[in-house]
Amino acid sequence: MVYINSDNLVTLSGVIYDSAYINDAEVSGELIDRVSGDSITTFEMDYVSASNGNYQGVIPHDTAMTEDQRLLVVVTVEADSYQDEFRLNEVAGYNRLS
Repeated sequence: MVYINSDNLVTLSGVIYDSAYINDAEVSGELIDRVSGDSITTFEMDYVSASNGNYQGVIPHDTAMTEDQRLLVVVTVEADSYQDEFRLNEVAGYNRLS
């Protein structure tokens, strides 16, 4: 779930190519409306210091979404001769008290 009015941490763990971790890639993310195909927001993802190919970015709290909106999170990785894309289907909703 991607939470409305909350910062949403996006983590990509263990980016590896040819048996080696990639710690110097350009990694970016995009949040897309799955129904219309429109881009809602983009965000950069930074390398997590002293990790093995881990990257993190934030979908900001002020991103315009509606409850039950069907979303696609797309993360793109580019480093020298390596390029990859990761996709995750999500739904927008409010963080609930328990």
